[in-house]
Amino acid sequence: MKKSFLERLKSEILVFDGAMGTELPLNLGRCPEELNLTHPEVVAKVHSSYVEAGADVITTNTFGGNRLKLKESGLEDRLEEVNIKGIEIAKQVARGKAFVAASVGPTGKLLEPLGEFTFDQFYDVYREQIKVLAQAGADIIILETMIDIQEAKIALMAAKESCNLPVISSLTFTEEGRMVTGSDPLIATTILEPLRPDVLGANCSLGPKGLMKVMKKFASATDLPLIVEPNAGLPRMVQGKTVYPASPDYMARYASEFVNLGINVVGSCCGSGPEHTKAIISKVKSRKPKERKVISRMHLASRTKAVSFACPVGLPRRLVLRGLSFGDKKPIIVGERINPTGKKALQEELRNDRFSLVREEAKRQEEEGAKVLDINVIGEGIDEARALRKAILVIEKTTDLPISIDSPNSEAIEKALKVVGGKALINSVNGKEKSLKVILPLAKRFGAAIIGLTLDKEGIPRTVEKKLQIAKKIVKKAVEVGISKEDIFIDTLTLTVASQQEQALESLEALKLIKKELGVKTILGISNISFGLPNRPLLNATFYHLAKRYGLDAAIINPKDVKLKGSSLALKVLKGEDKGAKEYIKVQKGIIEEEIKPKEEADIRIQLKEAIIEGNKEDILRLTEEALKEELKPLKIMDEILTPAITLVGERYDEGIYFLPQLISSAEVMKLACERLNKEMKKETISTQGRIVMATVEGDIHDIGKNIVSLLLSNHGFRVIDLGKDVKKEKIIQETISQKADLIGLSALMTTTMGRMKEISDELKRRRINIPTLVGGAVVTSQYAKKIGATYAKDAIEAVRKAKELIKEKR
Repeated sequence: MKKSFLERLKSEILVFDGAMGTELPLNLGRCPEELNLTHPEVVAKVHSSYVEAGADVITTNTFGGNRLKLKESGLEDRLEEVNIKGIEIAKQVARGKAFVAASVGPTGKLLEPLGEFTFDQFYDVYREQIKVLAQAGADIIILETMIDIQEAKIALMAAKESCNLPVISSLTFTEEGRMVTGSDPLIATTILEPLRPDVLGANCSLGPKGLMKVMKKFASATDLPLIVEPNAGLPRMVQGKTVYPASPDYMARYASEFVNLGINVVGSCCGSGPEHTKAIISKVKSRKPKERKVISRMHLASRTKAVSFACPVGLPRRLVLRGLSFGDKKPIIVGERINPTGKKALQEELRNDRFSLVREEAKRQEEEGAKVLDINVIGEGIDEARALRKAILVIEKTTDLPISIDSPNSEAIEKALKVVGGKALINSVNGKEKSLKVILPLAKRFGAAIIGLTLDKEGIPRTVEKKLQIAKKIVKKAVEVGISKEDIFIDTLTLTVASQQEQALESLEALKLIKKELGVKTILGISNISFGLPNRPLLNATFYHLAKRYGLDAAIINPKDVKLKGSSLALKVLKGEDKGAKEYIKVQKGIIEEEIKPKEEADIRIQLKEAIIEGNKEDILRLTEEALKEELKPLKIMDEILTPAITLVGERYDEGIYFLPQLISSAEVMKLACERLNKEMKKETISTQGRIVMATVEGDIHDIGKNIVSLLLSNHGFRVIDLGKDVKKEKIIQETISQKADLIGLSALMTTTMGRMKEISDELKRRRINIPTLVGGAVVTSQYAKKIGATYAKDAIEAVRKAKELIKEKR
């Protein structure tokens, strides 16, 4: 094994081992990682079985070795011991026959705004574990089973900045082909590829058939080496034991198909063992990596949507980088209206830390055709760093459009980048040394694209040649830092024709030349062209349509202006034929730009409903108070406004319009309204859907899914008694009896704990306690639920629906 992992990837297919967790005996410790300390021989035996099977890489028993996960088992103070011992055990077994990949799993917590944890907290958690693993002698870091793209991004940043080892980023996907928080493989690639993982791919979650669709999308989206490690099918209960149905031969056949796609690294996950590894090796080890044809497409992305700046179909990436692509004919529209310059109402809101207008403008611009939103909050009396950060959190709950961060302030940009859920565009960097030195490293670190302005310490140049010179400098410095040319936009700067009329065409000529010479994307702030003139939208639209002919890739503009047709009168101004714009001013005099104002307030019922649907935490309590002042009865507000609104959110989630972030945001806003209304209803008889005892079963410390279900059930009128995680059978039954519960809700994420559900079901039957049981979790299936006499719910929305049905049947 003289060659390094990365060297071998170029010339051979590498095979990872199979499962660790499902191969370890049950009930030997508080968590699998504790066995590194208490039963190292058991862990070593699993590693040995894979080395004997011929695996090229074995994965350490450190998946849950971060501080947050270990704290759940009371082991956080032994973090170094657990992780160092995990590496030592694997290396003693490998003895140079296999690489040792240090396993790093998710925290099990949620980032803001979905949860309470920040970027810095997650970063520190990952850095701490990864530094220990690297120093202990790992050959590779594998970040695996990541369910949220933002957490995967933070983990990857921590890994690349904490060690010099190869880093694999492996994500997990649902049957719909998306991560739990809504990112598909294209979005994931868009966000992670600029951070330079050495290998990218997917593991766990699905069997090989399900992950085939996912890996096809990865294969067409990136030329990075790819990894796939599917489960051995979905688990079933057979004679009281958890069984994974996929045979070694079945897994091996799919492994061969994955290699046909151009996958470089194959392995297996939950439910697999050394026999699966041996079968996979027999099918793929003699194969050579297959070259994939990847069509170059530069993207920006939010957590749930990618926006493509596509090249002509069939044009290979190498040609694009030589500057032979002129991009799409129709420029991408970057909505410009979230900018307080000259907008008194927006300035006032931002000074008072309010974001209603920001939310409204984000939504309106999306409806009007914007594909990206430019966010600028600079103004007198506005705390820019705070306002920009909060505006992005609000916007990402309102729309799924990618973000352009419009600021020269490096502190504000960095704080903003820490909360952006996707791949952002930084607006902007320029040719000044200070700007290049500060902004480019930020863009590189966070994987953002950049806008380069053709200005330097001498100001804005007047000639095409000087603009090209500055653009070359920006591109050269960016590439040296490690930013791809595909992530660079150049803005040749639009100046108002009111004072610098001759510069309009000069700017467009420079744009065309830069595009041809440097092979980068181009962008213009279109609206600057009309400053100081009447009927600005008409002039903006005319300039936009003219710029398209010069190969413009993106336009920062009011989306409404794009829909206007250009005018010959405005064109004469732009071409310098109407000197001083005298004729234009004479005709268009008196037509001024519309100010952003709060929209006319709708009926309070509509406002309340919209607040729930949009996850508007900022205004929900104010609107609830207004509804009460209008003498609407609390029960009527609950039944006729709030419940239908949260039901609509659930329907949009089912239809794939909304994803987990929107679902959680709306549920939390609903909870705030309900808590306020409950104070008014103390004197009234509060009817409930029923009482439900919720718990994650004994031995299982995962509770994200259960918490979301509990929140949604509360929103829909259920009285939820949440017992937490790792709850013993007897406590669940005792609480069910003492609370006079109508339902029991059980969650399990691990195959090793799924059997607890059957134990509880059997005990209820033995005691003749006739209470319906609702079960769910990543490993639970409808077949298993039916077998144990329970009702299955695949997600939180279905759990609410099934709970209502069970209550109705019972009554």
